[in-house]
Amino acid sequence: MQAITFGDCFGWLHDGSASSGSDIGVVLCTGLGRDSATAHRSFRLLADRLCADGYPTVRFDYPGTGDSCEIATADSWAAWENGVNLAADTLRATTNVQRIVLVGLRAGAMLATLTAAAREDVAGLVLLEPVLRGKSYVAQLTVEARLRSKGVADTSDSLDLDGLPLTRETLDRITQVDLRQVALPSVRAISVFSRAPSALLTACVETWQNQGALVACSDFEGLDALLRPTHFADEPLADFTPLLSWLTATLPAQKALPFTSKSPEATPLRPDGCVETVLRFGGNATLVGILCEPDGAKTHFAVVIGNTGGDPHHGFARFSVELARSLAAEGIASLRFDFPGLGDSSNAQDDGAEDVTHAFEADRSADFAAAITKLQQLGFQRFAVKGLCSGAYHAFHAAVTDERIDTLLTINLPWFSLRLDRPRPASFTRRAMTTLSERQAKTLMLYSEGDAGLKPLEAHFGTDAAGLTEFPGAETSTVAGIDHDLTGSAMRQLVARRLIDFLQDRRRPHQSIHSESAASLAPAHALTS
Repeated sequence: MQAITFGDCFGWLHDGSASSGSDIGVVLCTGLGRDSATAHRSFRLLADRLCADGYPTVRFDYPGTGDSCEIATADSWAAWENGVNLAADTLRATTNVQRIVLVGLRAGAMLATLTAAAREDVAGLVLLEPVLRGKSYVAQLTVEARLRSKGVADTSDSLDLDGLPLTRETLDRITQVDLRQVALPSVRAISVFSRAPSALLTACVETWQNQGALVACSDFEGLDALLRPTHFADEPLADFTPLLSWLTATLPAQKALPFTSKSPEATPLRPDGCVETVLRFGGNATLVGILCEPDGAKTHFAVVIGNTGGDPHHGFARFSVELARSLAAEGIASLRFDFPGLGDSSNAQDDGAEDVTHAFEADRSADFAAAITKLQQLGFQRFAVKGLCSGAYHAFHAAVTDERIDTLLTINLPWFSLRLDRPRPASFTRRAMTTLSERQAKTLMLYSEGDAGLKPLEAHFGTDAAGLTEFPGAETSTVAGIDHDLTGSAMRQLVARRLIDFLQDRRRPHQSIHSESAASLAPAHALTS
């Protein structure tokens, strides 16, 4: 797979020997918010399978989502539609593709269908658990926002949900979409994979059949991984066999002649104030990350950011992207990367097949070490590691084992060890803190009020973590108004500011546990990472 940029979008082109020169290609249109996070790894694996079956494939992040740049307009929906069109144009411009198949998940199925209606080169659609009516989807998003009302801004003009730019203009545009009313004159074949039949789906199928399309409907068996919460990363992978069987039988790829190779240039992405480039490193260069640097300024210090649970390197509600770009604005570089088997990093075995991976049980210290080695090769000299929940656990262990790390940043660290570690002077936890302190590493541990991770913290270091004073350079703080996953934008901004201030404070005096508040926010219910 090759990194590509187009417009303000970041994406990946999957094109190899099997797909090179094919006349038909695929654009994957992911869902929005959590739907995108849950499907990220599965879509990478699907793109690999499509490429192996002869279909050059593009997958990408819509503007204002994932690794793409922010949206300059209030109408995100129009920007997302334009992103799909640009992805299709890029696929055609960089390969021999003449016809397009659009594969859409949830809201991405709406975007795929609307794009197909406006283009003449879309031969097929694959709709995965599609959102068929925008009004129902907006109602669902509104309910989710209300259920998380303590973590989401309560305003009639927009929704603050999962890091999505859902302005009133965007919500109004989505509400107007009804796939029963969409004409698809050029689409020859449509395949729908849905969890359950519905009268609305039946009406859509009848509409498309009346327009001359061949429509196949299948259940969602084997595809649950697309919508499974990301912390279940150790459960079975998606089975795309039915989808691929339908595609190869209905719209087979053929070699188009004459064939001219048009490899896309690897162009850095330039969000405001920073430059982002893709790095590959580790054994066989299977680890993938995004290096975010201040635009026009050189720094020798970098923060390395790992995954949270099974989320891709964007982070929950895109926090890792937001933090990286906030750091760059303050002159600090960062590398956000995927552990093996998560996001864009492969953990393929000798037979080429990927395996499932556990959020905690796999040791990620070697992965952090590989990231730091890559950064050293690029001239960086000092390193911090940062993590949230399971990512904090792995960052903690990486900092203890790698002497090159001089700063540790954890948010809601759930525990210090998976093994029984009874609180005592010689416990693993206290020995680990001794190791960090003796090499003068600086540590900041942030917690939401009432977080479960406070219990092991106080078990090892006493009430209010008073015993942490024995370890110079270590600081811990509870932050009022945030929840476990930092679901609200104000929460993420507050924590980002706290981390940046810590990094910029060269004195960094030790403090015992204290409280900090987020204006106008009350503590919200903790969610599982």
